[in-house]
Order: sequence, then structure tokens, then C-alpha cells
Amino acid sequence: MFLGLDLSLAQSGVVIIDENGKVLVKDAIKTTRVNDSVNTRFTRYHMSMQGVLDSIKFYDIKCIAIESQAFGSKGKLIELGESKGITTYEVLKNFPDVEIIEVAPQSLKKYMVGKGKKKSGKEGKQQVIDSCFDKYGFETKIDDIADAYTLSRIARDYFLDCGCEYDYQDEVIKMLKAKSLKENCEGVVKPKVKKKKK
Repeated sequence: MFLGLDLSLAQSGVVIIDENGKVLVKDAIKTTRVNDSVNTRFTRYHMSMQGVLDSIKFYDIKCIAIESQAFGSKGKLIELGESKGITTYEVLKNFPDVEIIEVAPQSLKKYMVGKGKKKSGKEGKQQVIDSCFDKYGFETKIDDIADAYTLSRIARDYFLDCGCEYDYQDEVIKMLKAKSLKENCEGVVKPKVKKKKK
């Protein structure tokens, strides 16, 4: 099973698909309100995280894809970081052997929408929703769920490594694998240590 998590402050999208792309879980979990106090925020993060875990705990998850934060984003970045950090930590704690990949928003959109003129803002979100239906018959009106569905398909294609339906999807998977390989190799190479002069 492959999990896509679109974590955001208002609500989080959760989608699980199987090896054939069949949707097993499709959920939007309310997260937090904009002007909550620190205590209320962290209580809501915990409740949101518990909702995510309740949605996925009965499935044999092989790979998880989470949308990373867009550089240059505006808004409540600290709160979003808190929420994503708590949820990602708890998912890792409960699924320690599962690989988690981070997917940039541009890569998510490229995977589902393809090449060509991609829109931004509300139009861009609608483009992903429409492409989910046009390509895979996946129907939703909630952009967080459309993103989570796209992420679950990315996790599936990444893990199974059996080729994608479209060339631009293959490009996204190859880029994610190259990034993962680079990150794994960085810990292997020992830095050169300068000898002290006597």
C-alpha cells in the first residue's frame, strides 16, 4: 500500500492506494485554525496526527510521499513546519521501516498535470483536481485530497520502479530517486580532516 500525505494547516489530505492504483482510503482531516494559541495549536496538531494514524494503521504501507514546503511560500510557515514535523515524526515512529519521500509542489504538479502551461493559485489546484479525474477517474472537489492522491501515485511508482504511464512522470520519479541516492551517499563519504601543524 502507498500513502500520500498532503499536510496543511486547514486540513490534511490522506490517500492510500494499492499496487494496482485502487483507492483504499480517501480522507480530509481538519487540522487547525489560523489564530489558535500555542496550546490549542499543538492540541490540534496532535488530534490531526491521530486522525492520520487512525486512517492508515491497518494497512501495510510500503512507501509514503509527503509534499514538501514550497520555497518562497508566504503565510504561517512556522505553524506549518510545526504541524508537518509532528505528523511526520509520529508516522516515522509508527512505521519505522517505511521509506518517506518528500515531493516538491512543482514536482507534484508536473507528475499529474504534465508539461506545458501550468497555472498557479486556485487555477493550479483545479488543474490537479481535473487531471486526477481525466487520467485516473479519481474524483474529488478537495485540492488537499487531489494532492494526496497524486502523492500516493508517486509513492507507488517510486517504490515499484516499474515505469510510469507518461514520460514526464518518469522524469519526476528519476529526479526523486537521484535526490534519495545523493542524500544516502552523503553519510558514506568521510570529510577530509586537516592535520594540525606542529
